[in-house]
Amino acid sequence: MDHHGIWAADNGLTATGGSAIALGLQGNRHLQHLFLEGNYINAAGAVALAGLFKLGPPLRTIVLSGNPVGGLGAQAFADGMRLSRSLRRLNLSGEWDSRAFAASLWVTDAADARLPRRLGCCLDAAGCAAVAMALAHTAMTELDLRDNTWVAENPGHSILSDPRIRI
Repeated sequence: MDHHGIWAADNGLTATGGSAIALGLQGNRHLQHLFLEGNYINAAGAVALAGLFKLGPPLRTIVLSGNPVGGLGAQAFADGMRLSRSLRRLNLSGEWDSRAFAASLWVTDAADARLPRRLGCCLDAAGCAAVAMALAHTAMTELDLRDNTWVAENPGHSILSDPRIRI
């Protein structure tokens, strides 16, 4: 298992926290995974985190499921994805289940895991479209857009037909 990551799920992080993490990681060349699920990082925080594609570490995984990043945040990630050669997995899904996450890390004692909750990333049509279309210009292997309102309302949309997109 690779340990070059930050796991700060369900910590109550807001835009300020997301921005602080982004600022602290500028110039870092070792971090590969950023797991910030189930926080309260909104569009402003997502824009700051997307800035890491220019100045930050060679991230391979970014998981922001259950954060209200909105369309503006999704657009910032779409712009950043085009700059990244390392990003393989971006999760902007609306679902966050800390027990399932703990199990996926082979944690044997998940007694302190919080109950699952559902917040949604609040992606609008433009945000989903921007991220999905940017996928064509990347080396990514997975984009998770599950449980977003727009995706649920448009399951057959052509931009969602890429096999790397989870809906």
